[in-house]
Amino acid sequence: MNHPLVSDLPSLEALKKDAIALGQEAAELARERVLRPAQDLVRESRHEVEAAGERLKEGAAEAGEALRDERERAAGWIAGHPFLAVGLAFGAGVLLSELLRDRR
Repeated sequence: MNHPLVSDLPSLEALKKDAIALGQEAAELARERVLRPAQDLVRESRHEVEAAGERLKEGAAEAGEALRDERERAAGWIAGHPFLAVGLAFGAGVLLSELLRDRR
C-alpha cells in the first residue's frame, strides 16, 4: 500500500524534530532581536536614572548649603540692625493683615 505520494511524506518523528528545531530557532531569534535589546535598554535607562539621582543629590546639597548661607546672612543682618528688623517685620504684618482683611 505504498502510494508514491505517501512515500514522499516525512515521518511523524521527522516532523517533530523539525518542529522542535524551528521552535528553538524562533526562541533564539526572539532572544537576539527582542530580549537582548530590551535588556540593553534597561541597563542604559538604569544608568541614566542613577546619574540623574546623583545630579539631584548634588543639586539638593548645593541648595541646602545656599539656604544655610542666606539664613546666616539674614541672621547677621538682623543682629546688626535689630530695630530696623523689628520695624520691617511689624510693617509686613500690618500690610499682610490689611490685605487679608480686604478679602473678607
